Amino acid sequence: MIAVRWVLWAGFFVCSLARGEEAKRWPAGADEFATTIGIPEGFAPVRWKPPAITAAGKKAPLLLDARFRSPDGKAEFAVAIYYVRHVPSGPDARRIAVPLARGEKVTDRKTSRRKIAGQDGGDDYWAYEEATTVIGPGYTRYLLNSLSTSSLPGATSDFWEFRVADEEARKRYAAAYRKFKASLAVGED
Repeated sequence: MIAVRWVLWAGFFVCSLARGEEAKRWPAGADEFATTIGIPEGFAPVRWKPPAITAAGKKAPLLLDARFRSPDGKAEFAVAIYYVRHVPSGPDARRIAVPLARGEKVTDRKTSRRKIAGQDGGDDYWAYEEATTVIGPGYTRYLLNSLSTSSLPGATSDFWEFRVADEEARKRYAAAYRKFKASLAVGED
């Protein structure tokens, strides 16, 4: 009887762990110090060329680039993260270029910035966000370009893209996209 209870308890414990399992991480096989992101359930990786950073005279290392497509093909999520600690601190040097494809046009662009107080006697710096909506033939791209002028360890410029075929797909995949963004884990520098 004790053995039966133990087997039932062990089975229950394993099943609970399986339900709470974390999403698969990208890139596969990355070590614990790497920059990674969760792969949305059912999405498949897609080859792409990440947008470039326009740093003047310095090359910013690319920490992560990934693009995933939904099972029905109606949504894609993309991210590119650059390490910018040693790049000139101006926003123009750290902004990730977003080239438009043939037939695309920008329909909305909002830029914001906020001042961050330096800690422990460090310099103040700025955090910038630029949200852009791009309409293309048969799709809409929602882009977010985030950067800071900080020269502290871990300073990054981040590019996010949420591409959808229509408004229904935007509504259906919006929560999964927010979860995708929240799953980013920036590694140590």
